[in-house]
Amino acid sequence: MGYYFAPLHYISGDIIIDGRNISSMKPDDIRRQILGSEISYIPQAAMNALNPTQKIISFIEDVIHAHNPKAAKGD
Repeated sequence: MGYYFAPLHYISGDIIIDGRNISSMKPDDIRRQILGSEISYIPQAAMNALNPTQKIISFIEDVIHAHNPKAAKGD
């Protein structure tokens, strides 16, 4: 999906979603057309990793609340 930097490089393979090969798309087009509406990206950096002591629903509620502060937890 274009999220790699030197010294990493693409060797082979495709990512097919609904018949579209998104591995050949430009990263900006992927963000605009697909990310968020059809797939989500969860970075695996230590500061962004899921906390094993917290339920998944609380992570989802945190994201919803970050994007819509008026949203009540549990909705």
